[in-house]
Amino acid sequence: MVNRIVYIMKDFLRILVVAAMAFAVACQPTSPVPTPEPEPGPDPIPEPTPELTLNVEVTNITAYNAKLRITPSNDEDEYACVLISADQQPVDVDDYEQMQFIIAQFMPAVFTGVTTHELTPLMPETEYVVLAFGIDTVTNLPTTDLYEVRFTSSKAAEGQVEITSIELIKLFDVEAIIAIDRSYKQKLGECECVGIVEAKTNTPCTNLYFWWYETWMKVEYTYEAFLEDLLMYDPANNPEIMDMYYSEDADDTFFFAGIAEDDKGNLSEIFFGEDIQISADMASPAEEFFDMIKEASPNTFIIAR
Repeated sequence: MVNRIVYIMKDFLRILVVAAMAFAVACQPTSPVPTPEPEPGPDPIPEPTPELTLNVEVTNITAYNAKLRITPSNDEDEYACVLISADQQPVDVDDYEQMQFIIAQFMPAVFTGVTTHELTPLMPETEYVVLAFGIDTVTNLPTTDLYEVRFTSSKAAEGQVEITSIELIKLFDVEAIIAIDRSYKQKLGECECVGIVEAKTNTPCTNLYFWWYETWMKVEYTYEAFLEDLLMYDPANNPEIMDMYYSEDADDTFFFAGIAEDDKGNLSEIFFGEDIQISADMASPAEEFFDMIKEASPNTFIIAR
């Protein structure tokens, strides 16, 4: 998520002073204290279920995604699963230590029964590892052997569609929207304005991924980081309705970035737009926002990250 977040740190100092005084009373009972009868014990612990085994399959591997299917030997026991790049996998440790590392560092998702997932976004020509194992979610400890599948994403083919522009075509002030319809106070969260953003391509394309970023990210983020962030979400509507923020000063600028996916699943190069400022005087009348919402597809909604 790239929205601006302001953290307000407050220090609270709490001093707890505990004064303890011990008193001893010397008093011997005149008769032995009877030993209480033991409480009846719980019912015998049921026999453990047979050890869980997992069948892990990775198929349909492309440059940017793959299909994962995990079939456990029963539908009751929980298991954890994580996808990491091969260079993230610890070395010179045994399987149990590796599972402990995965639990501590990656907080893997936990499942029961058969599960299928699309592994995306992947980076082209990169080696990945799927690691899966049974887990006790009370103790957070592994309960089975480690199951591992390694695979390498394919080489990327050149996409046949290119983004030629991404433009902010309308801007609406959130306070003005809420003044007309209070229900948008919750829908719009903490954003200051809503942008209507449209991407254009050299040929018709339905699978477009685009978003806005702050200018400093051009220096701090790698090309691969932008690619991963863009592919992390479903294809955008076009035009897309985005939650946004006003520029705080002359140095506070934004830009749009996006990629296009052709009908064979190949991606374009990332389009990086020019830096822009966003100010309240750019906002159109809020009534136009509601007119636009009425005309939009039922699947259109405001995108917040």
